[in-house]
Amino acid sequence: ASLTNAASGTLLLLTTSATAVRASTGTAVINNQGTLLKANAGSTDLGSAGATSFGNSGLINVSGGTLGVLGTFTQTGVIEVGSGATFLAVGLTNGAGGELRGNGSIGVTGGSPLLNQGLVSPGGTGVVGALTLTGAVNLTGGTLAIDLAGTSAGSFDRLITTGPTLQLGGALVATLRGSYAPANADFMPVLLASGSVAGSFASTNLPSGFVAGYSLAAGEAVRLVYSTAGTTRIFTNAAGNLDWSTP
Repeated sequence: ASLTNAASGTLLLLTTSATAVRASTGTAVINNQGTLLKANAGSTDLGSAGATSFGNSGLINVSGGTLGVLGTFTQTGVIEVGSGATFLAVGLTNGAGGELRGNGSIGVTGGSPLLNQGLVSPGGTGVVGALTLTGAVNLTGGTLAIDLAGTSAGSFDRLITTGPTLQLGGALVATLRGSYAPANADFMPVLLASGSVAGSFASTNLPSGFVAGYSLAAGEAVRLVYSTAGTTRIFTNAAGNLDWSTP
């Protein structure tokens, strides 16, 4: 059995059933090319373990409750989660061209890490927000995009990881927003981790004067620090051993 939500279509999940779509026999093939919306409270699963193939090249928007995808999941579209909402998959690779964004939670329930090869954008492009990734997280590919509109809470993006491991890599891109004018020694913890952290970003594209510092405080994987040119030398802990002789 197969179900395709075409690029011009909208599939609105209003069910209170634990399982919204599944095949009575055989394998269910679900392709979302348009918009799939879940706004109601409660938890709903698409498919059944081992008997569903789900592909998203459109938009999955979860603004309420929890939406779970069981079985094989291919992600090259957009997954957007609102504050307090959750999207879960047994395995999740955010493929090239894919985007994870919003202010809720996205995570994996299987043994494989959440792997990014596309874009991770807390809040969304140009929108300050806090996105949580649950389970082990691998950021060795793709891009983490961060918006900076100030140093106070809620004025800069935060990516929060709650799993046992966080592997860094890929690209880090930050953009100044609004009227924010950085001052010497401004800093923002933009990537938080409750588990172990390994690696650093392979490339960074940051506003002038900013550098990325690594594991400089408990629970903090990456902070962005600003200094006025020629006045301050910033310890970034790029070597990962908190040795001040190797800034």
